[in-house]
Amino acid sequence: MAAHATNPSVRRPVEVAALIAADAPLAADLDALPIIEPLCSVFRRKLKSEGLKYTPERAQMLETVIRLGASDALFTADRILADVRAAGFDVSKATMYRTLKLLIDARIIERALSTTDQATFRCVFGEAVSQATGELALLRPGHPPAPIQDPALRQAIAAACEAWCKRQGVEYAGYRVEIHAR
Repeated sequence: MAAHATNPSVRRPVEVAALIAADAPLAADLDALPIIEPLCSVFRRKLKSEGLKYTPERAQMLETVIRLGASDALFTADRILADVRAAGFDVSKATMYRTLKLLIDARIIERALSTTDQATFRCVFGEAVSQATGELALLRPGHPPAPIQDPALRQAIAAACEAWCKRQGVEYAGYRVEIHAR
């Protein structure tokens, strides 16, 4: 208690709440913020559901993916493997690819659209995953992926996907279409 009286920069929780409440737009913004759990928890839960352990190698791969994804850049499996090995971990390509599959299944990363033969990935946890809204792109050699902005085409694809999922007895979650052209 004495610290509050002697140090004006230290505020009681009630005072902080009153300051937030006084600024209603700020309070509304805070209410709109999603609560995102730590990625290691998400990944650990996925591993546990598969009967697998959270090993130091998998932890390093997750840390590498998070670091590479923080730049909003796409990254390749080879880049992840090189960074994990540079950190002193002896990880095989097979382990790396199995772990990438687990990271995809946990919806931490997804395979990105690319015009190259090499698979590229991006971090998606904490954002609306592209498959949930539908991703439609034109891929041409030598050009970056070009999003197709055609509401009628998107609606037709989504309707067809929803109908197919209903016939299969599964829940529709979204689509991803790559149109390859020359």
